[in-house]
Amino acid sequence: MPAPEWQRRLRVAAFKGVYFSGISHATPGGKRTVRHEIPGADFPQIDDAGARGREIDLEAIIVGSTYMDLRDELLAACRSPGPGDLIHPWYGVIRCQCVGIVPRESEREGGIARISLTFHEVSGVTVTPDPDMTAATGADADLAALSLAARIEAGLADFTGWIGEHGLNDLKAAYEFANDVIEGASDIYGSTVGAALQAFHDADAALAGLLGDTAGLASNITETFGNLSTLVPSTQTLAGYEMCMRLFGFGDGSSPYGGDVKTLPQNTAREQVAADNQTLLVDAVKNMALIEAARLAVTTTPTSYNQAADIRDRLVDALDTQINAAGEAGADDLLVSLEALRASATLALRGVGANLARVVDHQLPYVVVPAVVLAYDLYGDPDRDQEIVDRNPTAHHPGFLPTAAPLEVLSA
Repeated sequence: MPAPEWQRRLRVAAFKGVYFSGISHATPGGKRTVRHEIPGADFPQIDDAGARGREIDLEAIIVGSTYMDLRDELLAACRSPGPGDLIHPWYGVIRCQCVGIVPRESEREGGIARISLTFHEVSGVTVTPDPDMTAATGADADLAALSLAARIEAGLADFTGWIGEHGLNDLKAAYEFANDVIEGASDIYGSTVGAALQAFHDADAALAGLLGDTAGLASNITETFGNLSTLVPSTQTLAGYEMCMRLFGFGDGSSPYGGDVKTLPQNTAREQVAADNQTLLVDAVKNMALIEAARLAVTTTPTSYNQAADIRDRLVDALDTQINAAGEAGADDLLVSLEALRASATLALRGVGANLARVVDHQLPYVVVPAVVLAYDLYGDPDRDQEIVDRNPTAHHPGFLPTAAPLEVLSA
């Protein structure tokens, strides 16, 4: 029976990159106010001083034969100076300072540590990209690919005869889909587009010899899709990320590049096996597309906080979908590796976008305002006029900015 929706949406808890199980929490917030008692008035005057930072009480639990090592890592992270990123199981990433630690252990309840943690939310902190988290995302992507290969090899109950032929046809459709997507994004790869296309051509040609060879099939899939990020130039990682997210659409029936698969009947036991194989292989392609998307996402250079948040949110939402699918299929190792990839990519992407300016709306008065004037008014820099024009498709001429609707501009 699949887990309920609320349970599938919980995140793996972590602080400063150290993971643990968060079993309960209390997270009060509210408003900061100033109360004025006025002589002769029945009620006080309350001034709103803005939001109050959240105070987070989180109950952590660490279990296992090596729990002491994990406990010490978490305690060291909590005692280290400065704020850090807390992955709150219920609320996602919050910038916090750890202000309270209460570990509890007993001989009667051996092999387990319960730790009460208190965090205070902080703001105005400059966040710098963490190369360690970028590297951790790459390492977690490698582990996820290995877990996926093991899942493919163990999960294909039968890959011989006509059942195997159906599976090979689905993979041929996946490779043709990948070729179409790559050709549609050939400007990303530049001189390496030929190598990217050749990799899928060679993988397609090798499929005929993999009937019954599930280990070889797993390598064929993971190694072929694993080339996607390595061939993307460092200046094109954002476009490469978008390409991988398009590949995630395989089997959905909604991509302009195709990527549809023929739904198989499930009237007999063997037809059911073929249909289960199809589900596994389609998910394998989608998982590899996300693994490569995560590698590229953490190396992107977005131009605004909004763009960075969009990159993160789409990646996390897609990973959540695949984590749920792995859970429903009982693929526990794959589920854990995808959760780890989601956590490290989330932390890395926070550093990528946290300090960028936000896209905000700016309504012009109903008079003619040239872009160069608005750039000077907003930023004190008339040379940023083209940036305003490029961000607003309705600005057909830099000398006459449209006034009918608000313009999109950067906050700084």
